[in-house]
Amino acid sequence: MTFQFPYNNILTLKEKEKDQAYSEFGIIIKKKAALQEEQNAYIQERDDRISRWEQESFTSVIEIRQRHHFLEGLNEKISKINKDLLKVEEEFKTKQAIFFEKKKDERMWQHLRDKSYDAYIQKEKKEEQDLMDEMAAIRHYHQRLSI
Repeated sequence: MTFQFPYNNILTLKEKEKDQAYSEFGIIIKKKAALQEEQNAYIQERDDRISRWEQESFTSVIEIRQRHHFLEGLNEKISKINKDLLKVEEEFKTKQAIFFEKKKDERMWQHLRDKSYDAYIQKEKKEEQDLMDEMAAIRHYHQRLSI
């Protein structure tokens, strides 16, 4: 007789739920990293432009206005990304909590399966020992009869 965990379908479901939560968690991590990279690129571009413009000696009023508008545009993009990062950070925390909960749930069912398997093994060992004891008793009985 082989071991059959009675709640194997539930364990399988919990494993799939954990895998799905892990996948969603990974997607959020990638999304967060992409936003941070984009934010860093805009900040770097802004800093590079400012330092380049500071090195230039002559600028007209029109150029100053254009530069100002350009910097405002970059600052708006950076600000929008910051808002998006805050939303993604909240989603990150939510997905992380869900993933850890699913992982904990799966571990609980695996632990239950392991305990059930250990009980099965103990039962099998006891049945085997009982069989060996019975065979020894029968052999002993037959040896006594043949004497």
